[in-house]
Amino acid sequence: MKALIFLFMTAFISFGFKNPSPLHNVFFPNESSKLSEVNAQLVKDVYAKLPFGKTVRFGVMGGFASNRSIAERNQLSLNRANSIVELLINQGADVTQVIVSDRYEKYGWASQDSMTSHEMALQVELTKGSGWIAPEVTSISDYLPLPIQKFEIDPRKDQIIKGKQGTEISIAANTLRCMDGTIPASMSMELTEVYGQNQLVNADLHTASNGRMLESGGTILLEGSCGIKPAVITKGKSIDIKFPTHGEAKDGMETFIGSRDRNGNFNWNQELRTVNGGTTYRERYYINDKQVTKEEYETLKAQFEEREQVEQNQIAAIKNDEVFDAYLLKSGSLGWINCDKFYEAAATTEIVVVVDTAMHPSVRLVFDNINAVMNGSYDPRSGKVVFAGIPVGEKARIVAYSILNQVPYMASQPITVATNGSETLRLLPTTKEGMEQQLASLNR
Repeated sequence: MKALIFLFMTAFISFGFKNPSPLHNVFFPNESSKLSEVNAQLVKDVYAKLPFGKTVRFGVMGGFASNRSIAERNQLSLNRANSIVELLINQGADVTQVIVSDRYEKYGWASQDSMTSHEMALQVELTKGSGWIAPEVTSISDYLPLPIQKFEIDPRKDQIIKGKQGTEISIAANTLRCMDGTIPASMSMELTEVYGQNQLVNADLHTASNGRMLESGGTILLEGSCGIKPAVITKGKSIDIKFPTHGEAKDGMETFIGSRDRNGNFNWNQELRTVNGGTTYRERYYINDKQVTKEEYETLKAQFEEREQVEQNQIAAIKNDEVFDAYLLKSGSLGWINCDKFYEAAATTEIVVVVDTAMHPSVRLVFDNINAVMNGSYDPRSGKVVFAGIPVGEKARIVAYSILNQVPYMASQPITVATNGSETLRLLPTTKEGMEQQLASLNR
């Protein structure tokens, strides 16, 4: 079969393409031309779901031994392409609609010399049916759901909802209502708190607004319901939200509201009709560098003032620090709400990631020193994932993940952002516990 396929392919070499169909990389094990079980199944799924008359491309990817010649590398690439074609033929593909070509160069194979003149990057192009239809996958937010906190409130009265991670939501009386305009005596509320990069990835979120990088101060999902129908905030009103700083505070935080477009792409947008409510502070009291309560501090202070005869050094430094404690913002909407600010970088660049795109992964860039997670955009022309507007010089980790048939796959790579960098990731199977451990390691 392989010899026949090779003859077929040499007769259909492409000399470039004007309107390329989506390209999805298929990774082979190092030095192997045998498809892994999961990638073979994905190729089958793509073919089965591809509409008639449409086209999809599979990029042939995989490692080589360092001592292989160009001719040997090309032959192994050809064997890998043959494996994909054989699999497609076994699925009933029409060989007259399959083309194998070098997707980077306009070389043909008119003679054997062309096999050794340059290293080829092969692709298998299949016409059967606009673009690739993804296999059945489970989102990471469904596979590893974050805790949902539930509350019952009376929206006719002032209410305060406190989350386990420190979020505090103040809702004035008659701010929430049902879709029909009524305000019931009881309303169900659900709160999901998302703090830190690990939980942002866990929730399948990012911190970007229309492509611009954001630095997050905390994220929540707040939803209300009147029976089976959602609750809303009355037009012209808003709720107050305290986001705990959980570390060093940043100036200029604003409210951003999350939404998805028709294609399912998530984005954060500034909520311009609400204003930044400012910041809150909390007093902390110390005696001899030991934190104490306000009452203890006031008692000792009074004793000290009464005992003027006692040398001052008998009671070491008493200090009262005012510490930045929370961001106070307003929101006129329920749903995904983010405390954010635009991150301004002196220089930015683009990072290209080559990954098993046939596995329909989510790819994120998690920063070491910035509370930010950028999402990668899949480029169907190149079959790669592209990150744009990334600050140069920052340390970060590229993370890719996918859950197929309830089996999790992950890959990660630490990087220092360089100008026009390129990285290659290979997704490997793991367990639910393994995925949880890798997510936990993402926290700054």
